[in-house]
Amino acid sequence: MKIKSGLAFHCYDGKLYEFVYNYDERVEWIKISKRQEEQELSLRLLKMIPLKLVPGREDKEYQTLINASEIVRKTGKACAKAWERYKEVWKSCSESWVIYGEAGKALDEARKVSKKIVKVGEVCGKTREARNKAWGNYGRAWEAYNNKWGTKIVSLHEELCPNCPWNGQTIFPS
Repeated sequence: MKIKSGLAFHCYDGKLYEFVYNYDERVEWIKISKRQEEQELSLRLLKMIPLKLVPGREDKEYQTLINASEIVRKTGKACAKAWERYKEVWKSCSESWVIYGEAGKALDEARKVSKKIVKVGEVCGKTREARNKAWGNYGRAWEAYNNKWGTKIVSLHEELCPNCPWNGQTIFPS
């Protein structure tokens, strides 16, 4: 069975390893976001690390990292959903103001929608704060895990990814 989430080598440019929430989504992202000349190498080098080989997988640092990454994923989705709603309400407000410009009777509707914008904007702000807090917690969890197990991960990379162009900073040597 193919691993769908967990630690992976070369998930992001400039990082040897990182947590991947969904392997298939990451592959799709590489296909749409990377320059054509980078896609083949990025896809070839993206490699999920089998859980049984993850150093410290039973330690609290790894579990904290997993929990923090899940919270980042959830708060990121909530933030994206709130911003989508905000854009919808903003569009509705804009349409109402256009109607108002054409006929003053829509003023009350435009004001109601404007109040919704404020409320949805507050929700967006709160979800953004939660997401930012989650990213901070994830960063600390990542640092704790990496400080304890980073050298073992580098050794594991050398074992699992022979002839890899990783130079300590990137897979795209200049």
